[in-house]
Order: sequence, then C-alpha cells, then structure tokens
Amino acid sequence: MAKKTNLAQYKEQKVNATIRHTKLDSRKNGDGLEEMVENKKQQDKKLKSLRVNSSTTIFVTKEKRTPEYAEEYRIKTGLRS
Repeated sequence: MAKKTNLAQYKEQKVNATIRHTKLDSRKNGDGLEEMVENKKQQDKKLKSLRVNSSTTIFVTKEKRTPEYAEEYRIKTGLRS
C-alpha cells in the first residue's frame, strides 16, 4: 500500500475535523440536536475562564489557566496587556 502524501493526510484531517465539528443548526441537522447540545455542554464544563487583558477573556482547559499562557496568548494574537 502506498504511503499517503502530506497533502492527502492534510485533506483527510480537514474532512475529519469538519465531521467532528458540525455546527448546531436545527434546519439542517435537527435529528439528534438535543444530544449534540448536551455533548457541547459537557465539553464546555471542562473549560475555565482566563483573563487575558482588561477586555478579553478566553476559555481554556484547567492546565492552561496560568499567567504564562495568558502572556503567550497575548503575544500570539497581538493583544496589549
């Protein structure tokens, strides 16, 4: 079997990510919408808020909820303190 190229791997990952992250829209995917909403609530319960600056708060996992990560995020996004 031939080894997948980087482009093929990238396309496959993108398709898989699209399938996993289906937007909640009752007009398009009304079947199982309640289950999808409940799953999203469970995911969100694992996140904690992190104040990046006076006007920005992001939700991160418990491990990333540190001043160091806030500084890293400010640098990455170009935000001021």
